[in-house]
Amino acid sequence: MSIKKILLITQNEPIYIYDSILSLLKELPNDWEITHSIIGNQNPTGKNLSFFEKVLRVLNTFGFIFFIQYSFLFIFSKLKNKNLKRLMKKNNVELIETPEGINHPDIYNKINNQDFDLAISIAGTEIFKPKLFNLFKFGIINIHTSDLPKYRGLMPVFRAMQKGENKIGISLFLVDEGIDTGRILLKEYLDIKEKSMHQVIKQSKKIAVAIILNLLEDIETKILLDLKNKNEKGSYFSFPNRRDILEFRDRGKRFF
Repeated sequence: MSIKKILLITQNEPIYIYDSILSLLKELPNDWEITHSIIGNQNPTGKNLSFFEKVLRVLNTFGFIFFIQYSFLFIFSKLKNKNLKRLMKKNNVELIETPEGINHPDIYNKINNQDFDLAISIAGTEIFKPKLFNLFKFGIINIHTSDLPKYRGLMPVFRAMQKGENKIGISLFLVDEGIDTGRILLKEYLDIKEKSMHQVIKQSKKIAVAIILNLLEDIETKILLDLKNKNEKGSYFSFPNRRDILEFRDRGKRFF
């Protein structure tokens, strides 16, 4: 049995991402293997800011109570040694460092030399240039926690809750030149009524892993499905502002 090779592209985020990657590693089908990984730094704002600038922006936007609650979860996760780079090394997954970004020619050559079958992006922080797509037999797949094409962009769970949705989609799609615009391969739904954003994100990550595993079981068939992502009916959002936070709370929504 030939083993198909995966490049995992993610970020070193301990609260939500670590457990998802751990589950994925444990439950991969026998004919698949994550051999290499690119792990970016956590960037909740979507911008190239310093650590202090990121902290200040989150504090100013979401408020002191959110900041304390999130900081507690972050520190608690760190104390439990939820470090993705350490997890990769423990599972003999080679790390590919990208100090100048994944689209740099040196990274392109490293990826090209590995003959990967698939790239999986989970909470990746970069936009891929088209030349990368052809380096993978099955392309690059990405998970987005929204009913695509609605709520493309940053923080889709927050946006869905802000707008009063009763459910969200967890969409697995084939990456193309746009932002969350690729052809949808699989989609599941999650009821979000009476749940905090933290609860929704935790549950959606478990569903996301199950969807990825579903695809891997029969990728040759599922990659050819014809469920289209209708861009003209979509919506795109960037990092929220204080008015967005107020609308979120006015609907009775909770972060934690």
